[in-house]
Amino acid sequence: MTRQRFVVAAGVVGLAVLTVVLFLSSVGGVQTASIQNFQRTGDASKIVVTVLIGLGTEIAERDVREDARTVRVTVRVKQSPGTYPAIGILVPVLVSLDNALGDRIVLDGDGRAVLDLGQYEPPRQPSIDLGEVGVIEKGSFRATGDSIEFAWKDLRGAPHGLSELRGKTVVIHTRTSFSTEGKLTLLELQGYLDSAPTDVRSRVVVLLITLAEDPARAAVVRPSESWRPLLAFADVVELVGGTGPEIFRLQSVPVTWFLSSDGVIRQRVTGKAMTRDEIADAIRTASR
Repeated sequence: MTRQRFVVAAGVVGLAVLTVVLFLSSVGGVQTASIQNFQRTGDASKIVVTVLIGLGTEIAERDVREDARTVRVTVRVKQSPGTYPAIGILVPVLVSLDNALGDRIVLDGDGRAVLDLGQYEPPRQPSIDLGEVGVIEKGSFRATGDSIEFAWKDLRGAPHGLSELRGKTVVIHTRTSFSTEGKLTLLELQGYLDSAPTDVRSRVVVLLITLAEDPARAAVVRPSESWRPLLAFADVVELVGGTGPEIFRLQSVPVTWFLSSDGVIRQRVTGKAMTRDEIADAIRTASR
């Protein structure tokens, strides 16, 4: 059997708040939360479980134990001082498995079967104005040592550049809409920022760059102070070979770079999905 980490994804899929009395088993001051149901995702080794936790509690311990017939998921929480855990919150949690779920049964920590709600569908939000999607300018990429610069324009023609984000910790994540690893890193980035303290969110900006696709494919995050959806058309992207900047090479997708406030690359991750802990560590390092 294996023990694994998983990630709260509440900021991505939304929260449901219930006024209920929570019945949580307690061991040593840590309570076992109730798992209400689970849903399958497009990745056979990823599921989303819905957990009922008290308002003001936080996830303290997480376990996933697998065998040939079952997947047992346990979520434990602890209460923050001065809070009221009798108000329940339904929190979606992304769970990574060692193997595809297949026809195995999902159990909670007490060994009870968890209701299968079928395929997970994120809630729909109002469409994003494509005029807010930036377009990378061809030939604008410059590198001096580990310092980089490039420019983009939004679809209304307003110019922007990486240098205008000096003073911020910048995460550059380049992807395609068909990259599973890119989607998982995006999900972990969203989960991390949505749950991070306000002071962390205020100093981090994510440039989400979609390569060689139409603008609608780039509009997967809502533009904000923390998120800048960008698009690199085919004339910018290195389609074959490998001579262009790594962040604009299709064969390198996904690429995630972490830049310090002075525009210096502190960490590069290429061709793999990142976990939430890896993202948190990279952002902390780049923010120093």
